[in-house]
Amino acid sequence: ELTETKDIKVQMLSVTGRLIDQKTYIRGDRINVPLDLSIYESGIYYIRLIIDGQQTTQKLILTK
Repeated sequence: ELTETKDIKVQMLSVTGRLIDQKTYIRGDRINVPLDLSIYESGIYYIRLIIDGQQTTQKLILTK
């Protein structure tokens, strides 16, 4: 959960760094950011979270 956030971007990147999908949320209170991964194949991806200009990236291993 995130608190007091104005601009939230969630990006999904391929293992090569290509942008696959991006969603932008504008909120002023606590939110949950759902990720529907059902349309993606098994593999390695990266999830980048950008909040008010600061970013963090996490590796995601998706297995079905």
